[in-house]
This record gives sequence, structure tokens and C-alpha cells, in this order.
Amino acid sequence: MIIKPERKFGGEMQKHIAACIIRLPKVLARLVGIIDPELFTLDYLAEIVERAIEVHKQGGGMPSRAVLIDACGDTDLIDELLEEDVRDHEYIVREVVDWLRDKALIGAIKDGALQLRQGESTGVLEMVRAADNLGRALKGSRSYFLRDMDSRIRRYLNPDLRRLIPTGIVHLDQCMLGGLGPGEVGVIMAPTKKGKSHVLVSFGSNMIGALHGLNVVYFSWELHDTKVLERFDNRFAGTVSKHKYDDPRRFTTALKARAKLLVRGEAVVQWWPTRSAGATDMRAVLSEIIACGFKPDVVFADYVDIMKPERRLDEQRRGQEAANMEDLRELAGEFDLPVWTATQANRKSLSKDVVTIEDVAESFEKVQIADAILALCQTKDEKSVNEARIYMTALRDVQDGKFIRCSVDHSRSLWRSLEIIQPSKSRRKKKGDKAEIQKRVMNKAKRISRSRKDGDDAA
Repeated sequence: MIIKPERKFGGEMQKHIAACIIRLPKVLARLVGIIDPELFTLDYLAEIVERAIEVHKQGGGMPSRAVLIDACGDTDLIDELLEEDVRDHEYIVREVVDWLRDKALIGAIKDGALQLRQGESTGVLEMVRAADNLGRALKGSRSYFLRDMDSRIRRYLNPDLRRLIPTGIVHLDQCMLGGLGPGEVGVIMAPTKKGKSHVLVSFGSNMIGALHGLNVVYFSWELHDTKVLERFDNRFAGTVSKHKYDDPRRFTTALKARAKLLVRGEAVVQWWPTRSAGATDMRAVLSEIIACGFKPDVVFADYVDIMKPERRLDEQRRGQEAANMEDLRELAGEFDLPVWTATQANRKSLSKDVVTIEDVAESFEKVQIADAILALCQTKDEKSVNEARIYMTALRDVQDGKFIRCSVDHSRSLWRSLEIIQPSKSRRKKKGDKAEIQKRVMNKAKRISRSRKDGDDAA
């Protein structure tokens, strides 16, 4: 959490806050339970706001002009406040809530430090958490069934208004009805060293490519930012990427030419050492780059299990990982962006043909929080022919249980879909899978042998 130094609003800002409170019922209703008169250093404004709160608590309505004049005795001031332009009231509410939260946190930390010096630690964490949660409920949204039906219909008729972000893996996007939406969290689950980060880079590369032209922010707690970007380089350099070290000039020439042709978006990569940064640090980076003019379309967090926990610090690791997932979901909603992350499957899943939500490591709460869980499945036979399956193990609004058969090239962080396998078809073909894969292995061996022969003849 980031706590700003104690600050005071200027006189004009205080008057504007008071105007929003006494003019707009929804602002008064949202702040009535948490507003602190100490926010106002001008006594007459504090008296006006206190009277408005008193009227609201007694009858649930707004104070009349006469009641407000009685509170401060200044007719001209009240008329000025009632005529104030309050179109920026949402910004004002956020500023007030942040001020109240910072003040509560500073007070909780001071009280907690005093308790610790006295040898009493019980309740300190709860006190800080309560202060940190102040006003969080106000950051939500509210919609009405009938009143907002027209806006929903417009989204149904115009898919672009739904702002779904595709992964770029054709059959997967088809099954997900377009991709992940704003405020949603998607999770790639797999055992260790099975390609979770490669899939995230594959998604990111597809998104910044010419077809979609999206802006990506990629947070990494594992691979250094330069290493992540090298994977992007390998992807866009194409097959020439295998010559990155033995013929770097050829590689760099191809990379520049292909990137100019194939990339329309941008990727920003932020690296931190493992468990050294959390959701608050992500917020700070996002706020900074947005202020500098960069508008992100999607966020990647690689990966949730090794983020720094900011809540449940006194709990075991499984509770901390669930808290990290909650933080990612909150961040997705706050910035109105989809978030993709990854999580480890347990050790038993290494020997399984199909990885499911039952195989999630540490905390099952992570599954409950996420909107989409995609499991990476790969047998030894599939690995031999550079194939794998993405299993749609849990999705909120669409049918799960399908498999996406993919070709895989981890040297370029490239996953391409080949077909959708329905659950029933998967069961029927299970017995024939091994023979089919063996056939593909033989075909691959023939192609390699043929290419080597052609190379010898050319030599």
C-alpha cells in the first residue's frame, strides 16, 4: 500500500467538495458514513457539511437552502455553492476517499506502533486492514435492469463495445466468445516448466501484432524484463531466430524488418525480484505510464504465486496466494482492464494427461476468484511432435470442458491452434490418440530425413 504524506485541500477545493456534497444526493449518500469534518480547515464549510449529514441521517434527504443558510449564516456563500459546476463529482469522491483512507492508515499505523512498543500485538494487523479497506466499496459500480437495458442491447448488437481482448489463438478465442473482458482475470495453469510464461508471451505477441494492434503491460517476477523482451524478439524474428547467436546480423536485420511490418501495438515490461512487489506497485506503474500517455489494453502478471502478498501476511502461503488473486481482480476492475496471469499445478499433475482445477497448487480459492482457468496438457508423445492441448477447465459464462489442440514452438514462444476437441470426441478418440500421435511422429521423422537429404544434395 502507498500512503501519501498528510495533506490538506486548499480553500477552493474544500468549497468544491462541500458543493458536491450538498448538491448531489449520490455523493452525500456515498460519503455520509465515512466523511471526516477534519477534511475542512474552514470552519464554516465543516458546519455546512455536518448539517447536511445530520439532515440525511434523520430523513435520508437533502438539506434545503434555508437549513444550509442557518448552518453558516452566509446566504451568498450557500447560493454560490448551490450554483457550482459539479460535473467532476466522481473525481472528487475518489480524492476524498483516498484522503480519508490515508488519514485512517496513518492513524492505524501510529496506534499499532504504540501497541507494539507496549508489547501488545493482538489486533494490530486487523486495525491496519480496516483502515486500508476504508471506502473500497465506493469503487464498485451499479446498474439497473430496465434503465440500462438499451446500453446492454447496444453491446449485444456491436461486439466492439464489449471490449473483449482476444488471445490471438483462433480456436481459443472462438470458444471464449471473443476473449477476456475488462475487469476479468484469466489464469494459465500448468505444472512447473510446462510453458506457462511462453503462453503469456504468445498471447502478448498476438495482441501487439498487426491484426489487433493492442498495448500490453507485462509484469514479471520471474524472468528479467530483457529476457521477456527477447522472447518477443524471437517471436517476431520468425524462423531466423535460431540464428540469433551464430549469425546475429541476419537475426537483427530480420527482426527490424518484420517488427516494422508485423507490430502495431506496444509492450511495456516491468520486472521485480520474486515476492518483492505486489498489486500496489502494479498500480503505481500503471498510473505512471498512463499519466505519460500510454494507454494499456491488457495486463499480464507473470505470475500470481510469486507476487508480494499485501494482505493476510500472518497466514500461510496458500492464503497469501489467494489474497494476491483478489488483488489482481481488484486491479482489473479499478483500471477496467483484463488481466492474464499464471499459477502452478501440483506435483501430481506432472504425470497426468489432463490437468484440471483439482490440480491447482496451494490454494483452491484462486480458482474461485478467476473468471477463466486454462490448463496446459501435454503427454510425452505430444511433446515429441511439438503439440499440446489447452484444456478449458473452468470458465464463468461459456461452456468449459473443451480442448484446443495446438502446435507448440517454445523457441519462439509460439502457440497455434489446430482444432477444437469436444469433450465427447476426446473420450471417443482416447484409445486412438496414441496411434495417431505415433503416425505424426513418423511423418515428422520423414520430413526431417527428406530435408537433410535435400541439404546434402545441395551441398
